[in-house]
Amino acid sequence: MVCCLSFFLVTGFLLSVQPGTISTATQPGGTLPENMIKIGNFSIDQYEFPNKVGEFPVTDITWEEAQALCASAGKRLCTPDEWTLACRGPLGLRYMYSQEYDGALCNSESKVDAPQRIGDNPTTCVSGYGVYDLLGNVWEWVGTALDQEVAIRGGAWSSSRCAECALKFWEGKPNIKSNRVGLRCCK
Repeated sequence: MVCCLSFFLVTGFLLSVQPGTISTATQPGGTLPENMIKIGNFSIDQYEFPNKVGEFPVTDITWEEAQALCASAGKRLCTPDEWTLACRGPLGLRYMYSQEYDGALCNSESKVDAPQRIGDNPTTCVSGYGVYDLLGNVWEWVGTALDQEVAIRGGAWSSSRCAECALKFWEGKPNIKSNRVGLRCCK
């Protein structure tokens, strides 16, 4: 028996999300790569890199290192617009869960000075498209070329209200590293 099953309509196909499980989406005529969500003309990892529930997100990397990790998986870093759309969801929310900040929903006010394992907030830190942990846990590099908007987005475990969909930091500073900064890939 399946309980607490949620469904999201994601641009032309149905995505089922069960709290605490890894789900994949199928669209008419094909299957997405494992743990990716299709939004419009791009796909985004459902979780932070390495996109595997139970592992810690990869951190302490530069923008170039983040790019290389995505390329090694046959993907690329998300553009700023893709990342923001995935975060705001179909309703265009300020925070991925509502218009009002709630520090208890995502890992943005941790008492532990480290990120949580991927998937530790399975029901509260998810966008309307079914993408997890875009706010809190670790900041994420975005931008596919240096002449674009290379920055970090999303906030880390210590970001509080800075963990907002549209805020960006370190713009144009691709060589900075931090144990609070990781990545998410798109395709």
